[in-house]
Amino acid sequence: MKKWICAILFLFSIVNTAFCDDSEAIFWKPEKVVINNELYNMEMEPIRIPYQEGWGPKAFKVKILNKHSKDIEILWKDTCFLINGKLEGVFYTYKDKKKLNNETIPPQQSIERNIAPAYLLRLDMRPIHFFSSGSWQFHTEFPVGKNGMLLYLLIDNKRIAEQVEIDFILK
Repeated sequence: MKKWICAILFLFSIVNTAFCDDSEAIFWKPEKVVINNELYNMEMEPIRIPYQEGWGPKAFKVKILNKHSKDIEILWKDTCFLINGKLEGVFYTYKDKKKLNNETIPPQQSIERNIAPAYLLRLDMRPIHFFSSGSWQFHTEFPVGKNGMLLYLLIDNKRIAEQVEIDFILK
């Protein structure tokens, strides 16, 4: 009888974790970083993912609004991923897993990109992974600690750097 009770409790614990959401595994602070000045407004926040896809976020949503009267160029090729203040490579698009090219934001316009670090891009050669996602590649979760980016902008031929970090903490 004890074996059956233990088996049922064990199965219940496995099934119970399958119905949890990702907010039970990790949290981060701040929830969103906002940088607002006379030239631009920038927001960066982690993208929540379903629990089945991992224990925590794998990408950032970045929004930039050009408030300046001239174009702002985002230097994605120079922008770096930060882990605890250390530079760890460039960013890729989250969905397509392609390297980002520099882009221009016209005055009074904005862009929104979902980006993930190339540093966290992995290869999975299992056919089941390919048929379920359409790709052999996948992004792993942000590691515990400070994760962020060093974003470079070109405004009036001046190179401006913005360092943004979010602290990821296991619950």
